[in-house]
Amino acid sequence: MTLAAIQGAVCAALAAGLIAAAPAAPVASRYGGPVYLGPPTAGLTAELYHVGGEAGGFSSIRALNAIAGEPAVTAEFAKLRGQYGDSAIDAFVKTFDYAVNDGWTRAGQKNVTFGTPATFSGGTLGVALVTAGSADDGTFWTGLLFDKLLTSGVHARVMSDVDARYGADADAQFHRIANQLFYDLAQTLHANAKLAAYH
Repeated sequence: MTLAAIQGAVCAALAAGLIAAAPAAPVASRYGGPVYLGPPTAGLTAELYHVGGEAGGFSSIRALNAIAGEPAVTAEFAKLRGQYGDSAIDAFVKTFDYAVNDGWTRAGQKNVTFGTPATFSGGTLGVALVTAGSADDGTFWTGLLFDKLLTSGVHARVMSDVDARYGADADAQFHRIANQLFYDLAQTLHANAKLAAYH
């Protein structure tokens, strides 16, 4: 059979539904923003784990203090508590810590590695995180950041784990508040970022 004949047979089978077409990659993340399907930004991910207390003991507050300084972080969380309420922020921190720790576990199961921590320091790490999570139009999206940190597949599994542990509402609220937090962090660090509509 010629190549043209083979191609014609495959096209006919697809049209008849005899061969399942590959599922299309998602064009938007669950909570808004583009999907990144490439490899992790390994050095950046490793450095985030490093400043946050390593895998299994990651603390988002510890990481943010290392990035922006404790006074700035304390002021930011006071602002967020006024904006979203104490219970929402307490849940946000718990979800953030769990998601990053779970991400390490799930990445290991999928043989995704993060290499050696990059040589970022303080605000430079914050700018790199904001940049990683920013779409082409400059809008920061938490989903895009986690795709870059963990890969899209690991990020999706982590969201499923968060849904199972804390509920889908907590997952949505995490992305919503993180969009605001990282936008605010960008302003503190004089980085360019636009605020996502979902915040």
